Amino acid sequence: MSRLLKIPEAVSLALHAMALLARHPGERLTTAAIAADLGASAAHLAKVLKILEHQGYVHALRGPAGGFQIAAEADEITLMEIYTALEGPLDTGGCLLSTPICGGKKMCLFGATLRRLENEFRTELETTTLASLARTLGVRHAEKHH
Repeated sequence: MSRLLKIPEAVSLALHAMALLARHPGERLTTAAIAADLGASAAHLAKVLKILEHQGYVHALRGPAGGFQIAAEADEITLMEIYTALEGPLDTGGCLLSTPICGGKKMCLFGATLRRLENEFRTELETTTLASLARTLGVRHAEKHH
C-alpha cells in the first residue's frame, strides 16, 4: 500500500531508538537489545546510532559492558533535531510528482493543501519532544504485552 507521507527508515529507526533510550535514562542498551526490541536490523541500527553519536545525541561505551545511552534530557530534544541529524533540513514546498506536470506554476492542484500539511508536519516535529515520544512508545509497548 502506498502512503502519502513517508519518513525515511533511518529517521524512523533513530526516533524509535532514541525514544527507547529516553525510557531508560542512565542505562546503557546494546545495539542488539535495541534492534531486538524494535524488530529492526542490527546492522542498519548500528549505522544510525553512529550518526547519532557523532551528532552528540547518544554516548557510546565500547566493550563487553558497553552500549548506548541518551546524551541529554529527553525533554530538551525535539523530533526535528533528530530528523535533521539524519536527513539534514526538512525540504518542504516541493511537488508530489518527480516531474511537475504544471511546470511549477501557481496552477498546482495541491499547492495550498501541501503547504498546509507540510507546515503542520514541520510544527509537529519542532514542538514534540523526545520525552513525549518516549511516553507514547511506553504506552504502545504496554498495550502490546497485554
